[in-house]
Amino acid sequence: MLQLLRDIEEHNKASLAERRSMAEHLQELHDWLVRDQQDRHASFRGLAERIQHLYSALLPSMNERIQQLHSALSEANSNIIAPPPPFRKYLHMNYISTHAWLHT
Repeated sequence: MLQLLRDIEEHNKASLAERRSMAEHLQELHDWLVRDQQDRHASFRGLAERIQHLYSALLPSMNERIQQLHSALSEANSNIIAPPPPFRKYLHMNYISTHAWLHT
């Protein structure tokens, strides 16, 4: 009976040590995940700042280029002469011939 009690005590000690070890590993994992999350947030903030910087740097040149293209298109459109509406002549002639046929 005494041996059985000693075995149970040893088993309880081993179980306690295992739970402590698992708790330490979980705490280390938690700490690592917190650091990883902070690092990722810092990386994303840095990326967002660089994108904002590029946008601010490129915006004036993009606006200038858009204005140049708009001016070029406006100039090109002002030189275009619109063609006459299609078949206008033929429609008019058809009207005359139909009209003349009705009165004969």
